[in-house]
Amino acid sequence: MAVGIKPPRLLERSDKSIGARLFEEEKDVKTKVRHLTCHELTHACSAHLKLPMWLNEGMAMMTVDHFLEKRTVRPDTLDLVKNYRPKGAPPTYRELSRLSREAMAYHTVRGYWLVQYLEAKHSDLLKRLFTSPRESWAIENEIAAELGLEPVQLWTKIDDIMVAHLK
Repeated sequence: MAVGIKPPRLLERSDKSIGARLFEEEKDVKTKVRHLTCHELTHACSAHLKLPMWLNEGMAMMTVDHFLEKRTVRPDTLDLVKNYRPKGAPPTYRELSRLSREAMAYHTVRGYWLVQYLEAKHSDLLKRLFTSPRESWAIENEIAAELGLEPVQLWTKIDDIMVAHLK
């Protein structure tokens, strides 16, 4: 497993349009590099679990918050989760790259807020999900069961459930 992080001089020149929509502004370049390094190392350390995109990104974003000891995701992104339409199952990474910037932002930050919600309300569930690799559908079915939802309801109802809890 290799993790690549752009050097600070290239970070300053990179496209930040989606990141600016999702993350609190960070002016200190050393903190930005620590943020990115932690995020990418989280992906590297959990790659064997083959997590779905939303959970993979949500865990990496939450890990950065814990590492930096501050929230790095903008609170107003919860409004994006609340208001985005249409509601539906999250994309794979391959599908994500073909979506509009707004859809990419929604699906990425949705994972973050869902991990926050599950950690707050069902913390043992995340621990169970990380004990061994599972297919995406099995992870989603287990989450739906924990929340008392039918699997087909998960992605149409979860945004309202987590927003009501987190607001």
